[in-house]
Amino acid sequence: MTDIDPIHCAHCGPGNSMVEAYTDDYGYWKVGCGACGSHSGTLHPNHKPDAKRLVIESWNRRPDVDELRAQLAIVIEDRARFPDRPDGIGNMISAHYGNLKAKAETAEEHCRRLHLEKTVGIREARLSALEEAAKVADEAAAMRERLYQENGASLNASKAAQALIIAANIRAIQSEEQL
Repeated sequence: MTDIDPIHCAHCGPGNSMVEAYTDDYGYWKVGCGACGSHSGTLHPNHKPDAKRLVIESWNRRPDVDELRAQLAIVIEDRARFPDRPDGIGNMISAHYGNLKAKAETAEEHCRRLHLEKTVGIREARLSALEEAAKVADEAAAMRERLYQENGASLNASKAAQALIIAANIRAIQSEEQL
């Protein structure tokens, strides 16, 4: 009826399998391994006249156990390189979290330095503006005294001194805004 024989069992390997094609109690052809109990699908001769040949060809198309073992070794090696166990993922996540935490701390320290530089810069600008205002106030007081002694016009000198002080304050505010 058929001239092909079933090959060895894909699960047991070529050395220790007892593979045969047979019909069950209802007349369905199947191929099975007596060692491990695996079997092919079934096919009845009423559905296909060459059912035995088709069942054996289906069994023979199953992958070879040695080839499966080689593919399994490749998969195991890949999994070893890229661990997918929860503890491996936890280690990877904690390392990534550590990197992010270090970056955040560095950025925070940089912000503190910038804030300190800005604060020191503003403080220095205020001090120089106050020194400038003190000089202007001294000059205004000296001008007021001189004008008073020369002309007796203390009202105009007082207004001039106030104008100089206002100008110095405006310069101080502008220097703060630039920082």
